[in-house]
Amino acid sequence: MYKWFLVRRYLHTKLIAFFGIAAVMLCVAMVLVVMSVMGGFLDTVRARSRGLHSEIVVDNRTMQGFPYYEEFSEYLAGELPDVVRVATPIIRTYGIFRVPRTNFTAPVRIQGLRLDEYVKINDFRKGLYYDRYYPDTLSLEPRRMPVAGFDDEGRLSLPPD
Repeated sequence: MYKWFLVRRYLHTKLIAFFGIAAVMLCVAMVLVVMSVMGGFLDTVRARSRGLHSEIVVDNRTMQGFPYYEEFSEYLAGELPDVVRVATPIIRTYGIFRVPRTNFTAPVRIQGLRLDEYVKINDFRKGLYYDRYYPDTLSLEPRRMPVAGFDDEGRLSLPPD
């Protein structure tokens, strides 16, 4: 009963209390809106990035690599043939990116992968420019004609459409 007495006393006698209540209401509403927008944003990012990774990623979180990888992938393919379709390794390491003309230097993360196997487990191939506009040019085989190069003036030149 005492609480209701205090609430009635302060709300009826002091108008400034309503400003405090309104500020708290606005802050709570703002937090709810931001959380819902960011939650939708995170769901969108997760849905769109799902095609860049496989469904299962096994990582040992060290720089030494994954020991006995070939034996492990053969074991998975043998034990779970209906679940494991393709297994491929990815090597991640760090390096330094440097542009000699401008002396721009930045740390980079380098990924090495087996491209023919990697495109079987995700949507990586769909996002590649050359594979979309110049089909069947995405391989590591030697080519008679380069797909990109520099002209006589030093500008980057692409093959005609």
